[in-house]
Amino acid sequence: MRISDTVIRQLTQAARESDVRSQHAAAILDKSGKIMAMASNYHFHKPINKTNWLPEGDYTMHAEEAVYQKFMRQYPHLIKLAKLKKNIAYILVVIRIQRGGEHCIHSKPCKKCTQKINKLIKLNIINRVYYSVNP
Repeated sequence: MRISDTVIRQLTQAARESDVRSQHAAAILDKSGKIMAMASNYHFHKPINKTNWLPEGDYTMHAEEAVYQKFMRQYPHLIKLAKLKKNIAYILVVIRIQRGGEHCIHSKPCKKCTQKINKLIKLNIINRVYYSVNP
């Protein structure tokens, strides 16, 4: 499947808005290529009372995890159908842009994100993953 230029532009814009040094954005698409959920990586920290997460601090939420959590909140019924092997699998697209630049660069996933993606593939929620590469 070819990812549309519109999706790439939207992801590039979301990555530009990221406050993290390594600017990533991710989207989960349906089979027709429509964006179901989109998120970028961001900083957060947990206050002492351990109940509220704030969008600032030393820790980062990776784009892959952020988009999946957003997708789960918006479409819990679709997650249940996919887990029941109803042949409803989605596409994950992740891009990284050069800070201050216009071009996509290599967005290799970290070990934690790779494990999460492999789990989603095994559960039949994600069936394809696309990452940006250097031009």
